[in-house]
Amino acid sequence: MLWLAVAFPDLGLAVHTRAQPPEVNARPLALVRDGRVLAGNAVAMAAGIQPGQRTAGAMALCPVLRFLEQLPEEEARLIKRLADSCIAVTPTVVLSPPHTLLLEIEGCLQLFRGLAGVLRQLRRGLRQIEMTYTLALAPTPKAALALVPSAQADASLALPLPITHQTCRELLAPVPVAVLPWPEPLQRKLAALHLASLGELLALPRAALSKRLGTDCTRYLAQLLGELPDPQTPIIVAEDFQETLFFLDGISQVDGLRFPMKRLLEDFCRFLRQRQWSCARFQWRFAHQDKSRQSLIIASSRGEPQAARFMQLTELKLEHVRISAPVEAITLIATEFHPQSDTRLSLLPDPGQEDTKALELLDRLRARLGAEACQCLHVVDTHRPEAAQHLTTTAATAQPPTQPDSTPRPFWLWPEPKPVRVMEGQLWWQGALTLLSRPERISLPWWEASDTRDYYLARHDNGAHYWVFFSWEQHRWFCHGLFG
Repeated sequence: MLWLAVAFPDLGLAVHTRAQPPEVNARPLALVRDGRVLAGNAVAMAAGIQPGQRTAGAMALCPVLRFLEQLPEEEARLIKRLADSCIAVTPTVVLSPPHTLLLEIEGCLQLFRGLAGVLRQLRRGLRQIEMTYTLALAPTPKAALALVPSAQADASLALPLPITHQTCRELLAPVPVAVLPWPEPLQRKLAALHLASLGELLALPRAALSKRLGTDCTRYLAQLLGELPDPQTPIIVAEDFQETLFFLDGISQVDGLRFPMKRLLEDFCRFLRQRQWSCARFQWRFAHQDKSRQSLIIASSRGEPQAARFMQLTELKLEHVRISAPVEAITLIATEFHPQSDTRLSLLPDPGQEDTKALELLDRLRARLGAEACQCLHVVDTHRPEAAQHLTTTAATAQPPTQPDSTPRPFWLWPEPKPVRVMEGQLWWQGALTLLSRPERISLPWWEASDTRDYYLARHDNGAHYWVFFSWEQHRWFCHGLFG
């Protein structure tokens, strides 16, 4: 097997900084927990800030340093989202807390035409995420995890395939023992033995190490070298999308929300494309500093993953948003998905093909005016004309109801048929009507109206066309609808 480790050393900082434009992140930032520095950005490291320092000492070195509290739950959610994005490379992705992923790539080397193709595909996806990362390659998962934080990580990527266990052992030899995920008491024992590198540790007799350090340590070393199996549990692909971005300072203006929203929409559309899904409805949630909450529902008639169109609908919604208190976090949530439609480009549209321009216009009107302000006409498969269509807020392409060998029917019917007068043998309704078609007889069932009607297409004096009928039950003429 061949394992690729992907480490994100700045994952904790990224939880806070991904929502910020580049100019905001140009100041020194440090991630802290229990009064100690865990990590710092490049500006902070240049000022002398180092992991393990106490916050008081760090502040003395850099008075303008900004401290960010670690958010373990958000880090776990972000690393899971990164793992989901790696599914495009291999189906076997393993979480290795706190900030590393393991990818088994031997089975996909042929698909991507070698290791270079795999790395190219992976880097293309990670480039869109805009986070720093380190890669290491090894024949065992524990070896890849040991190499990724060391100076040997780049050298592992240059090894010819297949990588033998002997080659891996030689590559691990200079790696410091401090990278081993062993508890502090064991690390102190290693320091007491004056062991600095894995090469020195692996050269000692395994039986003696077992007595001094315990069987768990020797089992780890055996799995490190591939002498014992090391089964891994791959992730289960997420079935919904929920991602949150935090702000270093509260956002009080709507314009400040656009940058993080675009970033979240890019991640969301990447999530949809990887699964070949569409989403016609998702939700924005804003968390304010005064603990209040605010939400926006975005609905789209076409759910194809297009970040620009989703952002356009969002901006129309934002025109009506008033921020009562600074926003400290923004979340995008989507739980309703369906397979992408099979869209093909053609010179001439196929019969019945959706009018995408009309649907996009409908989406913009709903976003600006509200969902209830725009209604669509839906056709119902029923014999009774009054019930053959109805208005809803759900987008659909309506077609006028027709029957074989019958007169066409109008889109719009009057709520109630309007009486038509007969003057000297001439039908009259706001002007003279001339019948143009043969009658189409429609007999309504007894449980509805118990009527028999003969429908005609009629032309008005002003050129308009109407749908009229003669009721045998009432022996009268009526106008029922208008053709567009």
